[in-house]
Amino acid sequence: MAENPISEIQSYVQSWADRTDQVLLQMMKRLGVGITEELFKSVQSRVYAQASAMIGYDLSFLTYGRFRDMNVGRGRGKDLSLKFESTTTNREIIQGKNRKRSKVAKWYSRPFYGRLNALEGAIGIQMMEQSIRAVKTPLTDD
Repeated sequence: MAENPISEIQSYVQSWADRTDQVLLQMMKRLGVGITEELFKSVQSRVYAQASAMIGYDLSFLTYGRFRDMNVGRGRGKDLSLKFESTTTNREIIQGKNRKRSKVAKWYSRPFYGRLNALEGAIGIQMMEQSIRAVKTPLTDD
């Protein structure tokens, strides 16, 4: 590693963040999420240095993108909410009859956390190699 390992790791995380943004946008297009293009434009990431030797990462996008990823947010539906309370309508609500659910689109959680795991592994290996060199160098110089 270079003289300042934090700046090297920060540049590595920045390139990872740029690539992650591209992967998320590709997944959205492939799964048909964000028809109005507002969600595409809202995906933004930021990598920054924190106090001492810490690096921060923020990913932001519109809230409905997360709801779409979890396949929630449509509620009971207008047709069922206007019906009177009865055992039949409760059964329909519980069983999900007469309700169109949006198609499951794991555009965020699967690719993001997979890439995050890979980043942790890569940085862990780099730090481990640096630690080994720091211990070996004084022992071999004698």
